[in-house]
Amino acid sequence: MRAQARARTRGRQAGYSLIELVMALVVVGVALPPMITIGNQCLQNMHQGAYVTAEVSLAQEKLEQLIADEASAGRGYSYIVSANYPAENPITGFTGYSRSVTIAADSTYNSMTFRNVKVTVTGPDGTSANLSTWLVQ
Repeated sequence: MRAQARARTRGRQAGYSLIELVMALVVVGVALPPMITIGNQCLQNMHQGAYVTAEVSLAQEKLEQLIADEASAGRGYSYIVSANYPAENPITGFTGYSRSVTIAADSTYNSMTFRNVKVTVTGPDGTSANLSTWLVQ
């Protein structure tokens, strides 16, 4: 008698019922689309982070060039004018990125003359990074 009871028990546990399979398909069908959407958003955000990092680095590079030109004995403060820094579209070696420099007119504060310099870099996805500084005469 025990052998027959064990045989019946094993037979029932051998597979999944149709209801269990249908429920599993429903759970997967409901959960999968949001998981795919979240995965796509994560990938887009990773790319956007890379774009912003490149934009900030390119803006910082140009700003450092302006500071070096201002400190240079051969160029100096008077060299820092918009005509000497044309817009770059695209930036050499960076397809899809553009860079522009805006140099405001001289301002004076407490008998100190300075220029406000702003560098803007726009990436392939349309985001932009802006860095600015004051150059003092």
